[in-house]
Order: sequence, then C-alpha cells, then structure tokens
Amino acid sequence: KEMFQAFDADGSNVIDFDEFLLALRPPMSKARKNIINEAFNKLDKTGDQVITVEDLRGVYNVKAHPKYQNGEMTEDQIFTKFLNTFEVGGDVDGKTTRDQFM
Repeated sequence: KEMFQAFDADGSNVIDFDEFLLALRPPMSKARKNIINEAFNKLDKTGDQVITVEDLRGVYNVKAHPKYQNGEMTEDQIFTKFLNTFEVGGDVDGKTTRDQFM
C-alpha cells in the first residue's frame, strides 16, 4: 500500500504513466537543474515565472516545423502544443510553470 501511494502522486487511486515514470526517474543533478532553469528563463520573456504563447514569440521559431510549413497548424497552435507537453494532472491551461517545466 505504501509503495502504491508513493507512485500515486495525485492521490487519485490510479497510477498513470507520468506518475509511474516520475517515480522511477532518479533525482536530477544540480547541473541539470541549472540548465533547465536557464532554458526556462530564456523562454519566460516576461519574467513572471509562467511561459505562455506570448512568451514564446520571438524565442521559438516555428518556421521549420513541418506542420507549419504545410499549413496544417498555425504558429499559435504549435506554441500551444509545445506548452501542453509540460501539462501534468490533466489541467491543460496553455501555461507552463517552472515546476511543470522541471
């Protein structure tokens, strides 16, 4: 029971794939955390500790993205899809916090 609770980070009584991977992943080294923090700071243009689509403009160039080139997705859709990769726990709000980015 204790092991299950350790894996079930959100207390939902279900272990989803992300919770499983997070529980198995070793702790990040200080050097890796520093690099991730630098990347977050670069993307967070406003410095409000949240990355939004607006923050990504001018920092993340989608022009070479195949779905942008073929007209399947707009710049905003690609930005949103990128931010959604950091969403955890099913709360998709189009914003990425430092904790989510980590």
